[in-house]
Amino acid sequence: MKIHGLMLIKNESDIIEHTLASSLRWCDYIYVMDNGSTDGTWDIVHDVAARHSQIIPFERNTLPFRDSLRGVIFRAFSDNAARGDWWLRLDADEHYIDAPRSFLSKIADHHHVVWSLHYQYYLTPEGSALLEQSEDGNNLPKIDNSNLPKHFRVNGSEPRFFRHRPSLEWPEDASWPLHMGLVAPQRIRLKHFQYRSPQQIHLRLRDRTTAVEQGHPHFEYCVGVEWKDKLVPPDNLHLETDHASLLNASVDKSTPSHLEPTHKRLFKSIMHRTGIWP
Repeated sequence: MKIHGLMLIKNESDIIEHTLASSLRWCDYIYVMDNGSTDGTWDIVHDVAARHSQIIPFERNTLPFRDSLRGVIFRAFSDNAARGDWWLRLDADEHYIDAPRSFLSKIADHHHVVWSLHYQYYLTPEGSALLEQSEDGNNLPKIDNSNLPKHFRVNGSEPRFFRHRPSLEWPEDASWPLHMGLVAPQRIRLKHFQYRSPQQIHLRLRDRTTAVEQGHPHFEYCVGVEWKDKLVPPDNLHLETDHASLLNASVDKSTPSHLEPTHKRLFKSIMHRTGIWP
């Protein structure tokens, strides 16, 4: 079993090296597309790739952001994968709590897709005061284990891994492959560091506002928002003190459900088992 990471990045210079180092422990290949970074992210990827052959800097472009760009990477490298391998949407701001290789080895053969359970980390007013240098997105503080945010809520869930099948198709305008498969009941836990410093939040909001202006439909919540609007008081957040504090954290009721109704799962199971779908 090999794990193939699909990484689509833009302006992640503060955390990309840290994430790559973490992912290299379990990911066999990391295919990277840069979607117009202006902060040196692409140079960092090349520097790390020169030391680690698992990292393949695939392409740099300035196309309008679309989730379907990951499909471009998939179609370019799908021949590298064999039945039994897994593909992964590998985001630059996500670090795994559960060990992916061990986790995936326990997924039943008839399950094709694994969703995440997102531990969403937030910057608190106190934390931002320690990192604040400017609000212009320049001089991003370098992120490592010593200065990552520690306050979180367990309130997100999205598809992350899917099994390779030779007949799997990823249409050019789709965010995921067609008939990706039956979702496993188990969800893999990960830390999502989307808000890391005042400068990084400013840059993130700016880039996503640009994406909305170029037609992306899902980032409207970033338009007209200032970085300070993203700070969250610690009162209603969990605090990471050790590994046990992560395992014992409660899941918010607002967390999206990952399993479809039983009748839909049964229909999908039949379609995949009979080979009508891959």
